[in-house]
Amino acid sequence: MTTETTTESTTESTTDPSAGGPSGADPGHRRTLPIVLAALLLVSVAAVGVLAWQTIGADRTRASRDEAVAAARDEVAQVLSYDSKTLDADLARSRAPVSGTFSAQFNDLINQVIGPAVRQQNMATKAQVLRAAPTQDVRPDQVTVLMFVKQTNTMTGQPQPQETTNQLTVTVTRVGDRWLISNLQPL
Repeated sequence: MTTETTTESTTESTTDPSAGGPSGADPGHRRTLPIVLAALLLVSVAAVGVLAWQTIGADRTRASRDEAVAAARDEVAQVLSYDSKTLDADLARSRAPVSGTFSAQFNDLINQVIGPAVRQQNMATKAQVLRAAPTQDVRPDQVTVLMFVKQTNTMTGQPQPQETTNQLTVTVTRVGDRWLISNLQPL
């Protein structure tokens, strides 16, 4: 019986939590677990916050891109359409959505080429954007757009209108709450 008593007391001491056995082993372990869980919770909350911030930023960039493409479509059609009968008003309207250093270049083009040619040939040009898509150069305040533009030209002495299709890259820049053309290049 002596052997049995010794074995029982050993078994009891390893399963008794107050005895410091495996089930209640290290009291520091009980203090560490809540700290680890709290740290994991903080890391999880931080990760969710970062992902939410990135998603919001991506949504804003996407919305800016869509607004910019829509503005570029409207403005390019406006800038590239004019009629000799209403030329002064058309050219004034064409200057409105243009900004930056391109504004001076566009003014020179209007004054030296477009205005004189339209008056001399009694011409009307109607521009229509067939397709427009942002390039990879998309920033929250500036977007470059690839466009396919059809221009229909009518002139005195030509019975049929002439149509041309051009490819353009158009850069639009946010100025205040508007998107304005800051560059326009034929390809």
